[in-house]
Amino acid sequence: MKEEQPQEDRSVFSLPKISAPETIYYGGDKENNCADFFRSTLDKNNHLIILIHGGYWKPEINREYFRPYAAALMNKGYSTLSIEYRRILGNPDVYIQDTLNAINTIVNQLNTNFDKVILIGHSVGGYLALHSQLILKEKINKSILLAPVLNLQKTQDLKICDDVVTNYLGQSADNRRDLDPFYLPFPSGDTVIIQGDIDLRVPAILTQEYMEKYKNDNTIVQGNIKYIELKNIGHFEIVNPNFEELFNIVIEEIEKIK
Repeated sequence: MKEEQPQEDRSVFSLPKISAPETIYYGGDKENNCADFFRSTLDKNNHLIILIHGGYWKPEINREYFRPYAAALMNKGYSTLSIEYRRILGNPDVYIQDTLNAINTIVNQLNTNFDKVILIGHSVGGYLALHSQLILKEKINKSILLAPVLNLQKTQDLKICDDVVTNYLGQSADNRRDLDPFYLPFPSGDTVIIQGDIDLRVPAILTQEYMEKYKNDNTIVQGNIKYIELKNIGHFEIVNPNFEELFNIVIEEIEKIK
């Protein structure tokens, strides 16, 4: 008898639409080289949070679903930037180039106002946040990865969401291990990975295997990556700010930065 899959909560996509208070541009493609800026007036701290949305690299999925989360962070007192990037299947490098360009350009514009930069990436956004953290070490104070894609090869092998990895890369994952977090160095900076144990889009086993590899790596100093696995939580609840208990886990991690 076939085991029933858990029901996937997609309520984040039914939240009321929110417009960005400000838009900042960082490149020539005005539609995609831009970011929503939710500037807090509460002056709670000197942190800038940068959100990176997911969508399994698909062109039709943009930062819109992340706006309620950005607004919730702003209401907590955190100025929040939610970046957009070009999503061109078969041209994987442009995703990473745009993310790096957005962070570099916008942080340089705003660096007189903020002294701490925190990346929060969801799904593929977590994948892009990890790449950014590996490259921009000195600019990133902390990364919080929500259900991140950390193993392209196995995602491809398991045929998760059909051929999403092959479509993204334009070729097999084994030809682009330079883009696969599972085969890259581990981040040396402060990193938190938060993963639901019934995630259908990014199965927890993939994140667990990444963490197992991290724990067994004797060439690095242990303790830089913290892993939080959430019981009975799927892929999308983690970015719905109406799930206050989950939202507060992220707030607690932000507040640990002094």
